[in-house]
Amino acid sequence: MFRVKTQAIEAFLEAARNTFPNEFIGMLAGNKKTQTVEELVVVPAIFGETFSQIYFHMLPLDESIIGTCHSHPSFSNRPSPQDVHTFSKTGAIHFIACRPYSMEAIRAYDQSGQEVKIKTI
Repeated sequence: MFRVKTQAIEAFLEAARNTFPNEFIGMLAGNKKTQTVEELVVVPAIFGETFSQIYFHMLPLDESIIGTCHSHPSFSNRPSPQDVHTFSKTGAIHFIACRPYSMEAIRAYDQSGQEVKIKTI
């Protein structure tokens, strides 16, 4: 089970709210050994109404990146096939938040798109 620092989730939710009605996308950094998400990393990206895209070629090498997070401007936090494709290439843990962008509106997924439980710390 991944542990997630509350301030990392709060930063993600704030970014999602500020980007609405567009999608937000960012990366998650933390400790791989303890499976702890410690912070949101804002990266070069495009935020669109029906998509978001990270500019992977512009990312710095950062060994602490352990996953991604993005928002859906709808009321669904289920991953699309494209989301699962991104998950498979970008780390072990992935968050999707939907409206109303609250703690209850976040779901976590593994690299294959299967829902996983998280514990906030």
